[in-house]
Amino acid sequence: MTTTKFTKTVTELRGLTEKFPYPVYAVGGCVRDLISGIEPHDIDIVVEAPNGEQALTQYIKENFPEKIKNVVEAIKFHTNRFDLVLSDGTEEQIDCAMTRAEEYQEGTRKPSHLEYSETQIDALRRDFTVNALYYDIKTNKVLDPTGRGQEDLENRVLRTPLDPSTTFKEDSLRMMRAIRFKHSKGFSLSEEVISGIKESASFIKTTSRERITEEFTKILLSDTPAEGIIDLHTTGLLKYILPEFDDFWGMTKSNIWSCIGLDPTTHCLDVLRGVTTMNAPLEVRLAALLLDIAPINSPQIDYPESLRIERFPLLYLDSNQELASAELAEDICLNRFKFSKEVAKKVSFLVKQHLIMRFVWDRKNGTYDGSDALTRMIARTLGENLNDTMTLIEADNMAQIPEERLVGQVEQFLNKLKTLKIADYSTPIVDGKEICQLLSIKPGKAVKLFQRVINLWRDENPDLKKEDLPALIKSRKYFSQELIDLLGC
Repeated sequence: MTTTKFTKTVTELRGLTEKFPYPVYAVGGCVRDLISGIEPHDIDIVVEAPNGEQALTQYIKENFPEKIKNVVEAIKFHTNRFDLVLSDGTEEQIDCAMTRAEEYQEGTRKPSHLEYSETQIDALRRDFTVNALYYDIKTNKVLDPTGRGQEDLENRVLRTPLDPSTTFKEDSLRMMRAIRFKHSKGFSLSEEVISGIKESASFIKTTSRERITEEFTKILLSDTPAEGIIDLHTTGLLKYILPEFDDFWGMTKSNIWSCIGLDPTTHCLDVLRGVTTMNAPLEVRLAALLLDIAPINSPQIDYPESLRIERFPLLYLDSNQELASAELAEDICLNRFKFSKEVAKKVSFLVKQHLIMRFVWDRKNGTYDGSDALTRMIARTLGENLNDTMTLIEADNMAQIPEERLVGQVEQFLNKLKTLKIADYSTPIVDGKEICQLLSIKPGKAVKLFQRVINLWRDENPDLKKEDLPALIKSRKYFSQELIDLLGC
């Protein structure tokens, strides 16, 4: 039950507090991890005394001023934070509080009233019994005020110190933490905790979106995120966190799903399982979950002819549902979960492009049959997101009924791509001014449309040069009707 970082910090604190008159305990996750043989990270301590956090901070300041830096006080909540300077010159951030009892107003996680109490009462305000264990820094002993913490930790089961509904109403995020602990730390949930979450699920609405997103992200990044989503659904939390997904849970398949033989919930969760086995990053996992988030009967979305021309070789063109899902996924990521614009845009892109190769497949021979030009076009379209999109496509391919799985498609595509010369699309053959001269037009939309046509020509011939353009212009190859109209030819 030793760990280098924790041992160094505790040894330092033990020496500093030898003559300090009050008990000092490490508490919470660091003690839980210590007992479990896991390296503790954040170190929280409590002092069993009225205004104990102030007393300890002041004591170190007065007696060992060189050992304490960057003190931040939150007097109202009886907490301090400071950097402890260890003997080797490194620093460890410490969160310090007094042992206390708290009262909460409904709808907020900030206590409306708090007062000093002994550890037996302090333990009752904590989220789970396994986090209500106290490591006495002076005596090197573990205290278990609830009488159940060490047993629950040994059995890897989560229970609350008080009745679950009371614990969860004091801080509703604890319900998500319970599910996160199950999937990221290997705990099981006691029956009373499960019942308590179901009873208190609606209280999650009182928690800030940022805190919900933090826990939701940790669930998605766990080893079993799909099962975590299932737990959020069965406990009633998902309808408040991601109602769009919860609403189509187990939806009866319609014609659009006949190709995969699965309902959308099952399919998306299977895709999420697939990308998880490939250690996909957060954006890919979000895209897997939100793959088909828009209603199946999404309104018609106008897809410009010029873009249809650009993607002409594909038998598949983005359907209403993929476009609508991409749009809704971006909105959910940006406005619901408050992810960055970069994350939201990437998730939307992945959702939109996940079927880009769906019909580039020789079903008879079970082989990728994309031409050189088409292969380059796919790579160009995906750009820096190629690898992540391929991860999503591979998982999507394998999340079909057996006869619809395109086994080996991604591998064959990537192998073919390695054999091809690819144009440097980041370096245009001609700029906007030169396009205007070539086409005898003024700057405007036609320039952008023509740049797309040039990319298609470069897909076919990565060695294309400026002098090759006049002949291709005469051929009007890949010109959309819109471009023809703008050129007046």
